[in-house]
Amino acid sequence: MSHPIDYRGIIALKTVIDLQHFEKAAQKLNITQSAVTQRIKTLEKSFGEPLLIRSLPYKATKLGEVLLNHQRRVEFLEGSLYEKVEIERLKAKFSIAINHDALETWLMETIVGIPAFQTFHLEVITEDQELTLDLLENARVLACISTNHKRMSGCDSAFLGEFEYVLVCSSQFKEKYFKNDRSLKDNLLDSPYLSFNYKDQLNQIYMARMFNCELNADNTHIIPSVKGFREMTLAGFGWALIPRIDIVDCLADGRLIILESTKTWRMPLYWHYWQLPDRKYQRLNQLFIEKAQKRLHLK
Repeated sequence: MSHPIDYRGIIALKTVIDLQHFEKAAQKLNITQSAVTQRIKTLEKSFGEPLLIRSLPYKATKLGEVLLNHQRRVEFLEGSLYEKVEIERLKAKFSIAINHDALETWLMETIVGIPAFQTFHLEVITEDQELTLDLLENARVLACISTNHKRMSGCDSAFLGEFEYVLVCSSQFKEKYFKNDRSLKDNLLDSPYLSFNYKDQLNQIYMARMFNCELNADNTHIIPSVKGFREMTLAGFGWALIPRIDIVDCLADGRLIILESTKTWRMPLYWHYWQLPDRKYQRLNQLFIEKAQKRLHLK
């Protein structure tokens, strides 16, 4: 009666014979030595006879050699298949988690500049920069951009550069809400400000670090759009922290003014990605890192 072939057992058998050592085979397969032994025993039980001559030098029995020859043919067929359908094989999903500001300012330009991304089905998931690493940890994405420098187990990371936010408002807003006889801190606390969504903690972190205070969460407008965020600031709805890269023209022509040039927020960005053996996947990550570093002026 036919039954599914236990390829894990055959690979364990082949590795022991190739390396002539159970412990080294276990290290290569990243399992315990007892697991190697158990896989071979399970395979032998499945076929009802010994497959390995357990004396040095280790050799396969006649039936064991039949299985090893079968494994070699399978490996050859797989290699041939990958060559024939390489493009289709690589059209896997490449999921990236990133915050909205990066997505709508510099990320897409960077991705478009890397043709290798076209060999994947790209999926971009937007999340707060403090939370993107959670999506990577849960294997929801293959890569993410985070402010966290800590490298997760099984992943690599690279510093991309700093993303500069500036504290701005329109001239009419400043005239209406900011009093000359009060400190910048007091004026900020008593005037409305803009937040991207309820997860957005950038304003709170900024005020805590720069002014050692906490904002009133009820004094904010929620605008979940990068373009809308900029337009609402221009219209005088509130002060805001906006990426400098997104408002270069607005600053140049005076439509927006920087409230404090010495208190800009330089957000560090790190590219985290799973360690996978595919060479093209590895190369793609390196290309992205190099392009992003140039875009963020690290190189």
